[in-house]
Amino acid sequence: MKPCLSAFAAEMKMLGPLFEPSADDLQFVACQALNTPIRSSSAMDARVGRMIHVKDETVQRSGSFKFRGAVLGVRNAERGVVAAGAGNFPIAVGLAAQALNKPACLIMPSDA
Repeated sequence: MKPCLSAFAAEMKMLGPLFEPSADDLQFVACQALNTPIRSSSAMDARVGRMIHVKDETVQRSGSFKFRGAVLGVRNAERGVVAAGAGNFPIAVGLAAQALNKPACLIMPSDA
């Protein structure tokens, strides 16, 4: 297994039967997305009475987990993509399109 795939494959297994990507999908996304850290907080642990682990996707390209899905969707788009939204989804799609050299039309409100 390639190094960039191993950590991502482990993360996907935690999702269980909700999402079963192909090996090719796993490899592709793992090599495009950053390997984001899993963090803990003793203050949060104390508040809820058990150990909590949080996947820190704020360090991912686009600042959210949405880059992972966006890059896979953009890869599968034959003629480019259109994304609309007021948050980090169109940003993730734009970054994925840029990384894959595909055309993208991003629609966002001016006050987003």
